[in-house]
Amino acid sequence: MEQNITKTEVNNEEEEALPEEDAEEQEAEYYYSDDENNVFEYRFAEMIGKGSQSSVYSVINRRTGEKAAAKVYRYAMLQRRTLDNDEPPLVSVANEIKLMAEIQHPYIIPLTEVIDDQVAGQLVILMPFAKYGDLQSYVDDHKPSEKALSVFFYQIADAVKFIHSRNIVHRDLKPENILVFSEERVMLSDFSVSTVLEPPDVMLSESKGPPAYLSPEELNGEDYYPKPADVWAFGVALYKCLFGYFPFNIDKGKGQSEASTFVIVTNLVNSEELVIPENKFDQNAIEIIKSALQKDPSKRPTFEEIVLNPWFDHVRELDKKIKEEFEEEKKKKSENENKNENENQNDNENEN
Repeated sequence: MEQNITKTEVNNEEEEALPEEDAEEQEAEYYYSDDENNVFEYRFAEMIGKGSQSSVYSVINRRTGEKAAAKVYRYAMLQRRTLDNDEPPLVSVANEIKLMAEIQHPYIIPLTEVIDDQVAGQLVILMPFAKYGDLQSYVDDHKPSEKALSVFFYQIADAVKFIHSRNIVHRDLKPENILVFSEERVMLSDFSVSTVLEPPDVMLSESKGPPAYLSPEELNGEDYYPKPADVWAFGVALYKCLFGYFPFNIDKGKGQSEASTFVIVTNLVNSEELVIPENKFDQNAIEIIKSALQKDPSKRPTFEEIVLNPWFDHVRELDKKIKEEFEEEKKKKSENENKNENENQNDNENEN
């Protein structure tokens, strides 16, 4: 039986047209037709991740054999409002899709396809498959060298520098949102809580992301500038990947309720000084951590400054190569799209 599955561009105006169903607590599970001509040509292999609102599967394109990742949302869950958030999750998912479609950068996860399956009541976002999973898992399993981490963190700094230059803030920088594709390539993912700053110098009041990565100004409930808050989260992530635990004794908040964790982390960040353990790491890496974790946000560096740190000097040749290949791929894709468009136009003219 052929399913009613279409590619769709999701935005807030489309919210009313979405299928309505009871918001049941169940994970997103996809089924597919055996028909090879079905628009949805992906075979689901296994679940590789699960969040509160979505499940992530590795999938195979049955026509090309290429592997991809599919983030599957149930519409029932996307339409549900909670006591602490009157905005349905659909808004943040639509925001993520919009940003991913607009942002093109070699170190930012691209959007491959969006599929609206109204029969199964699910929204499927397709992205490239990250062979090694997220950075936290990679660090835990593979114990990468300092040199490898410098490659990864340069690429993330460069990605955030790019979105900041377009007045977009990520707001949830953490190793779990960095995907590892090879020993020389990572990509920044999960733009569900990212924000376009209008005007560019606007201050925000609401914090996003887990408490361990929130800046002091966010933890203290102050209005804050979000770009320096991204820098703080970057510093926390680098510290954790290098030393294996959080700065400011934040690990003491583990295993507590969300509210208790927030209070504990806030007290620790406000009262504790940054301690750098005895180590053999390059002092340029330590300097990045110290500057990014300045409690005064005005003293933190920008990502434009961070990427110039000498710790990243050995990465620059690789970076140049990756960006040249990325631009070449973009050019080829654009040429193919123009060619297909011209062929379709000629076919239509011939039919007329």
